[in-house]
Parts: sequence; C-alpha cells; structure tokens
Amino acid sequence: MKRFLSVALSAALLCGGLAVTGVSAEDTAKVRPTVTLVESGFENGMDAPFSANESDAGKKATITPVSIADSVNAYLHLTDREANKSSAPVMQNVKEQLKANGAAGKYYISARIKLDNPDETAYFVPFIQGSGGMQLQTGGGTRFAVTDEWTTIGKKRDGSYMDFSLVNGAFDPAALTWAKFYFLAFTTESGAQTPYDGGYSIDDVTLWFVPNDGAPASVTEIGTNILKDGDFNAKVEDANYYNTQKAEGDAWYVATSNDAATGEPLVAATVEKETLSAVDTTIVHNGTGALHITNRPGVQQSIAVDLKDVVNSVGKLSKDEHYYISVWVRAETGTIKVQPIFGCSLSATMGNGYILPRSGGYVEVGEEWTEVGIDVPGEYLPFLINGSADAGNFDPFGATWASIRLATEDTANFYVDDFKVMGPRPVADAVAAFVKAVEDLPAADAITRGDEVAITAAESLYEGLNLDSLSAEQKATVAAAKTKLDAARAAFDALPPEKNAFVPEFKYENKANLIAPYGDLESFTANDYIWSEADVEGGHPKYTLITDKNIAHGGNNCLLISDRTSKYNAAAFTLTEVIKSQGGGKYYFSAWLRTKNPGDVMTVTPQLYISALGDPAGVYEAEPVEITNEWTFVGVAYDDLDGYLQYQGNEIPEYTQGYISLRFRGQNELWESDADGAAFPDYYIDDLKFWKAFDGQEDYEDPDNPKPAPTPSEPGDNSSTGGDNSSTSGDNGNPSNPTTGHSLPLALPVLGVLALGGVLLTRKRK
Repeated sequence: MKRFLSVALSAALLCGGLAVTGVSAEDTAKVRPTVTLVESGFENGMDAPFSANESDAGKKATITPVSIADSVNAYLHLTDREANKSSAPVMQNVKEQLKANGAAGKYYISARIKLDNPDETAYFVPFIQGSGGMQLQTGGGTRFAVTDEWTTIGKKRDGSYMDFSLVNGAFDPAALTWAKFYFLAFTTESGAQTPYDGGYSIDDVTLWFVPNDGAPASVTEIGTNILKDGDFNAKVEDANYYNTQKAEGDAWYVATSNDAATGEPLVAATVEKETLSAVDTTIVHNGTGALHITNRPGVQQSIAVDLKDVVNSVGKLSKDEHYYISVWVRAETGTIKVQPIFGCSLSATMGNGYILPRSGGYVEVGEEWTEVGIDVPGEYLPFLINGSADAGNFDPFGATWASIRLATEDTANFYVDDFKVMGPRPVADAVAAFVKAVEDLPAADAITRGDEVAITAAESLYEGLNLDSLSAEQKATVAAAKTKLDAARAAFDALPPEKNAFVPEFKYENKANLIAPYGDLESFTANDYIWSEADVEGGHPKYTLITDKNIAHGGNNCLLISDRTSKYNAAAFTLTEVIKSQGGGKYYFSAWLRTKNPGDVMTVTPQLYISALGDPAGVYEAEPVEITNEWTFVGVAYDDLDGYLQYQGNEIPEYTQGYISLRFRGQNELWESDADGAAFPDYYIDDLKFWKAFDGQEDYEDPDNPKPAPTPSEPGDNSSTGGDNSSTSGDNGNPSNPTTGHSLPLALPVLGVLALGGVLLTRKRK
C-alpha cells in the first residue's frame, strides 16, 4: 500500500491552486489540487489509515483484498557459482545507453535480490565498468545486505535512491569502446574483498538516468529503465536462455569461464517463475491489487479512511482551500450509486461535509471502472460545508475524529482501487518551503534575469500561505523571508530590459524590400531579436534605438552600435525566415551608415553569415566601403545590378535549417594608430533593404521612395539627372544628397560569396 503525508511539493504544483469552477467541458485533463495527502492502490491489501467503516452497532462490511489472476513473474536464478568468481554474475552491455544519455546527470539503480541459503548474508555492489579504466559504483562502493528474503537494493536509509559515482578513471561516455553493468557480491559489509560464491536470484533490475536540468535533490521514484529485459520476462518460456548468450548486443549474459575438465560454464543461470494469487483481472483497476466490499449491513458501511492526523497536520484552511478525493469504483454486477462523505467531530455547521459530483450527490457506477470525485468537465470537486459553495469551506481542522467513507444508495457489493485524498499543504511544510525558496535566491545586488523563475516561484509560495494560521514564530520567520524576497523582486525590476523573442511577420508584398517594415527601424525596438547581437561573434556591442529625426537617415529612428571592442561587434539583421521562404537565387541589399562622432572614419565590410553551410559556417563578404560622420550609402542600386553575392560561384542555394544574418563589421583602417579616431568607432545604421532578383526590377519604382520627376538641365550637366552612380546622383531612386536623410530604394546583395558588383563607394581609403 502506498501511503504518505507530503512534506515537500514543488512550487509549480502549489501554484496550481484548484478552483471550484473554471475548467471547460472540452478540457478532459483532471485539475489537480496542491498535494496528495493519503493514497493506496491496495497492492498488498488494506492497511491504516484505511479500514472498514463501522455502524453505531459495530457492524461493518467484509473487505477482501484481491489480486490479478495468473500473473507470472520471472526472475533469474544463478547457481553453481565457484569460489573466487565474484566476476561471474549476469551482465549486460550498456555502452550505447551511456553514450545516449551522457555524463550531464546521474544514474540510479534498483534491483531485487535474494540468496538461496537462509543462513547467509551477502553484500552486493552495483557496478559499471568500461574502457580506459572507468569504474562506477553506487555511493562510491556501498554494499547492500541481502538475505534469503527478496531485498530491494539501491536505496538510502531515507528511502531515496543512491546515484552512481566515479571511483576510477574518467567518465566520458562518448569515448567508451565498451561498458558493462553487473553486481559484485562479497561476504562482508566492508573491508575484505572476499567474494560471495553462493547461489542467488535477481529480478526487476532497473537502471535509469536523470539529467542535471531535471535532477531532484533526492530521487524517490524509479525512472525509465535503460537496461533491456530488466524483469527477465522476455524469455520466461526458455529457462536456459541466458546460459547461451555471449557478450554481444545488449542481452543479458553470464560472465564466467568454463570448467577445464568438462568445458561447461562454472555458473548456471536459470529462468524461474512465480505465480501470484489468482482472481479475474477485471477486478483490478491498476497494478495488482484492489478491494472487494461485500456483506454490507448498511449503505454507509464500506471502506473508510481516518484523516484526523492528516487534517490537524495540514492546519486551518484559508479561503479557496479544500479537500478532494479520487477513488476508482466498479460494481460487482449491474450498477450502484456511490457518494463520498467527509465527516468530522466539529459543530453541526462544520461537521457534515460531502461532495456533490452530480445532481443528487450520487455517481452511478457500472461494471466498468469509474473515477468518483470528479465532475463532468474533469475537475476534482471540493468538500464544502453542507455541499454549498456559498456556505464556505469544509474545514475539519481541530477535529477529534475525521474520516471519509464511501456510501451507496443500497448495500450492493462493489470493488475499490486507487483511493487518494488530496488537499492543501500542511502549514509547517508550506512555511519551510517558502523560507527555503527565499534562502536559495542570490543577494539583491547579484540578481540577474536568470533568477526570474525562482523569484516568481517564491512569490507563489508566499501567496499560498494561510498567514492567519501561523504561529507568532512562524509569522516572524515568514516576514523576514518576505523582506529578502521583496528586495530581490525590486532588484530584478530595476534590471535593463531583456531582448525580446521577436518573430517578424514578413509579408513579402514589397519586392523591392522583402524585410519591410523592419529594416527602417520604425516599427519595433532595438530589443527585438531580429536586430540582434546574439548573431554576432566575438562579443556583444550595445544596441541603442535612437528616436531623433535629426539623427536618423529616414523617418524618426535609427540604430546606434556602440561599446565595440572588436570589428566583429557589429549590427546584425536576421534573415533566416526570409531566405527559407523565398528560396535560392540572387539577392541584394542596401543600407545607410555613418559614424557617430565627427572625425571617425571606418571601413565597413558587409558580410553574410550562413550557419548551415558546413564547418566552418559560411561567411561571405562584400567589398569594403569607407564611411564617415555623414550618411553613406552601402549596397547595390536598382540601376546597377551586375553584381551580387554568390555561393561557390553559383546563386544562393536552398536552405532549410540553421540561421542566416547580414552583418556590418568595421574598424578604423589605420587602427594601429589614432590618426583617424577610434579603432572601433560607434556607428549608426538605418534604412536596411533586402530583396531578391525579380523580373523588371530595373524599371521598378520603389514604393518607399518613388522616382523623382525629371528636372530640366543645362547641356552637359548631369548632376540632377542621375548621369552617374555617385552619391550625388538622383535618378532611379539613387540619392541626390546622402546627407539629406531621405530613404533610398537601394539594396546590396546578401546570400553568397564575394562578387559584389555595382557597389556605390563614397570614399575608398587606400
């Protein structure tokens, strides 16, 4: 029987407080209360706090434990073990399991072992041995005592499981060429290495792994078995199967030498079987046990659970705190109507609570297992005063007796399994959990954004406390912890804003600018991920969104890149989704840049970074362009599209994975001196455009910057007609004056390798 009073519960569960309503009919999941207080699956019969409920006359029903019929359990029996053959147990190759799970976590073991000889005790050590001298043992070599009774090994005295620790060599799963798991057996608890040579049986061998990010402080539950055939049931019909196995694959095999005279193995491994007590499997809901309730003298004489100690440990309930149950019931024949009743020794007002799962208070149950204690939408229903939510909570705290019993409309026979009583956390446990959560927080001056989850969890624990039920000492303890928690929250709130996980909605309607409206920095902030230092190698510059039309090239906003210690600290625009959606081909880009401070001159190298092009990742650079404190065009104009970035001499191929970003790296070309200002100047970027080659683009009119109407000019004067591609030309969307702050319909190729043609260079420093 499983039964416990919780002393620990995660903040996540505690935060999931249960309301009487609020679960839609479409939600089939059960709404869980804060903690399971009492439970039993009746695997081994019935034990306190469960009992047969008595009438006033002392009459009670007959409750008979039942179990699954004809269930066969196989186990392995090792005999003929010669002295000094401690290395002759049953083994399994686990190299692949260790490689798959790695070293970033802990491994645990559970197994059942019993000796043949009733007069002996042996001491077993779970052991993993591998190439390079690697040796892992539970607890560093803890020996578990085993007698002729089935004994579970692998646990500490407190009931938690003991993890494997390294006792020799290095644990590098990726480098293993072989690894095997088995048990050593000794005659003494410590010290002497004398092997135990007697026969023994072994069953239910489970080896599991818990990664670091999911490892609790103390493992109390068995995880997914990474061994094969841990219960030895796979070959239950072949008694001698394991005697014929070799050290190949992942099947169990017996590691032993052969007798020199006979050639036979020195150890015999035989599959044995045991049959559990027999009844029809339909009478068990889960596991191997259930209860059969018969000979009932009255409608309330069935199974009951004593909750006096539980409710007094929990303490007084606060608003919206309740007790709940879940119990699985099946009629022996036909149908029955079941109603759980929670009674206690308090006043008439508080002394009779009951659950109302449906109209009339009864749940109709047939010959199929049915969960009682839930409503139609799938939420657990609380015990309320007289069944009325308006009357308040049902609170049996302080009762001299308190119990839940199952009543029925008549005295028909029925089966019961998996009985749980659920409710709020005991006060002392809740206080301790809150204080511990706060103690684990860093000092206020060390708070980072990574502490947000822990801060929120501690706040949830505080909100779940019933302060009125606390003692004076508990209130003082909670108040002190709350002061530290408030300081942590204030420190967190004072942190600078974190970058957003921004997912742009590219509509691709503007062929002249596939990244509209995000490249002009008018539609979102510098905290958005698409403009991200996270895509930059070698360090992270500071990104600042400048909202000043007198500084911006076009519109009101531009981006300042500052605090640069390397040319790699650069503006980076993420293009992953754009290129994945548009496919391979010819791409172009354009942008406007200038240094922040007068006198600073910087050589900018536009660069396309493609992470999915192999190792190393693809990095393809355009021709460098020199920029000054005046806005400088960098890119390819619509009327000069001879060049574009290429990949290995071809158009950009299709990409389905990885990420792609366009970066603008730069430094003072004479950085070894200060003749031209800072080595890595601060700079602005604005009006980034990016497009793919399309039919008729040479005559395409950029909707963001229409072609200006032609103006008359004197013969030979081409300054206003766009007669050249310099920064002073104005035809076809090219800038008439790069310092005016007007956006241009220009773009520079992205995706690919060098070969950037038609680049407009304002000034190329030699």
